[in-house]
Amino acid sequence: MKKFISNSIKVNIVLLGLFPIMPHIVNAVTTASFFILSTLLYITSKIKLEKSKLLLINSSLYLTYLVSLIYTSNFDYATKHLLTALSLGVLPLAFYFLNSTNFLKKDEIKALFLKIFWSASAVYSFIVYISFLTFSNPRYPFKDANFFRNASTTLPLIDQHPIYSSIILSLAVLIGIHFLFVTKNKKIKLFIGLVQIIMIILLIMLMSKGVILALILGAIILFNFQLKKTSPIKISYTIIFSFFVLILVYVAIPQKNNRFLQLFNEITYSNLNENNSTSIRMNIYKCAWEKIKKAPLLGYGFGDVKDELVLCYKSKSPFMVKNLYNSHNQYLSVFLGMGILGLIIFLYMLFYNLRIALLASDYLGFSIIILFCVILFFENILERQTGVILFTFFINLFGHINLKK
Repeated sequence: MKKFISNSIKVNIVLLGLFPIMPHIVNAVTTASFFILSTLLYITSKIKLEKSKLLLINSSLYLTYLVSLIYTSNFDYATKHLLTALSLGVLPLAFYFLNSTNFLKKDEIKALFLKIFWSASAVYSFIVYISFLTFSNPRYPFKDANFFRNASTTLPLIDQHPIYSSIILSLAVLIGIHFLFVTKNKKIKLFIGLVQIIMIILLIMLMSKGVILALILGAIILFNFQLKKTSPIKISYTIIFSFFVLILVYVAIPQKNNRFLQLFNEITYSNLNENNSTSIRMNIYKCAWEKIKKAPLLGYGFGDVKDELVLCYKSKSPFMVKNLYNSHNQYLSVFLGMGILGLIIFLYMLFYNLRIALLASDYLGFSIIILFCVILFFENILERQTGVILFTFFINLFGHINLKK
């Protein structure tokens, strides 16, 4: 029975690795079955419960959500989003169970997941490229960022918001960089490198600014750690190559597809421009800070964050009210919902996982957490199923394996 459950969990991990090309409902069911199977393995192993600091820390954000129900007003909204964020509570427990049974002791589990996730992301990239060839919409006559971003959402069953497509691709690129350093076969290295370029070009076409910035920082950190173990000649080649790629990327991006130009436009920071995503964000952040100042200690409760923001939007623009924007910054969202205490708990969770990754010399894990930390400044990824599962699975996979080291 125990062997059957263990093999079933391995199959489940394979399915989770296929996350980029699986329908949303399949990913949700796979995550649920992963928790159930991990629980069954723990029960059949007949192991006594032990204290786990990592379990408490990694589930602490979800616990603060639950506590905030005491003073939230919009209970229906809170309940709905607690279900969306359920992975924040159950996946840390699932990995605790697996860690207790020594299931995660072998690095082959992590290696298997990373290989499948990278391969699935490569397949996803090719599927998205095909969608660019078949997509047609009179609203987007030009092949610019708007065209590519909307085309990527038309995929049947596996459609993703371009932000989450970009997050998947960024994770895959970091994993690919890791593979380039640990793989010795030159032909395999060449293949990985070519696929990496294909995924990076797709990232540029989708032009999710925050995710691209996060990937650049994560990649620099990963390169820095890996190059310390490399010969000076290889370091020189890598620096020259990286510099060449950056120049090529800058030159290759057409001005009409370069959404980074919004950052250097004075109009972005003066009045609300409904056609400028950065301008919209600036106004969202202003509302968020106005609300935070009025309830800094405990916030408004998990269910009332969007309602409070909408009250502020009414004084800004009917356009913002109509679109019901969230805070577009996970840190601000936590601050609004659970106050400074909730924010401190969340920041400590991130810091603790970064620390154990560094102590275990897990440079890929460290870089991936940095990637998430930066993305959280631009997106509320923990309030959407795709983002919650990706964040929680990666954080806990690396965290519990690093603890074993």
